[in-house]
Amino acid sequence: MATRATTAQNNTTYVTATYFSLFLGFLGIDRFYLGYAWLGILKLITFGGLGIWWLIDLIWIALGNAKTKSGVRIPRKEADMRLVYIAVGIFLLVQVVGAIVGTITYESTLRSFDNSVTELTKTLDGAVIEATGEGDDKKGEGTVKITLPKSD
Repeated sequence: MATRATTAQNNTTYVTATYFSLFLGFLGIDRFYLGYAWLGILKLITFGGLGIWWLIDLIWIALGNAKTKSGVRIPRKEADMRLVYIAVGIFLLVQVVGAIVGTITYESTLRSFDNSVTELTKTLDGAVIEATGEGDDKKGEGTVKITLPKSD
C-alpha cells in the first residue's frame, strides 16, 4: 500500500518543478513542491536568497539533479528537457531585452532631466529669489518671489 507521501512524490514532474523554480522560485514554491517546507519558508522570507539561491535552484532543477525530500530523483525525458530549455531560454531572452530597454529608457530620462536643469539654470541666471514664510505652525506655507533679469 502506497503512502500519501510516496504517491505525491510520484506525481512530481520535471517540467512542473522547473517552471515553479523559473517563475516562482524566488518565493520558494519550488522547494515546497519538492517537499522541503522549511527551506521553502526560508527561501520565501529571503526572496530566493536575494536571487542567488533562486538561480542556484533553477540550475540544480533544470539540469535534473533535483530530488524530492524522500531522496527520489525527479524523472525526466528528452522531450521534457527540450521544453524546459526552450522556456528557460525565452525567459532569459525576455530578461535581457527588458534590461536593455530599461537602461535605454533610464538614460533617456536622465538626459531629459539634465537638459531641463540646464535650461532652468540659464533662465534663473541673475534672478533674485526671495522666500517668505507665514506663521509659526511650520506647515511649510509661504511665498517665493522670483525676479528675472530683463532680457536684452
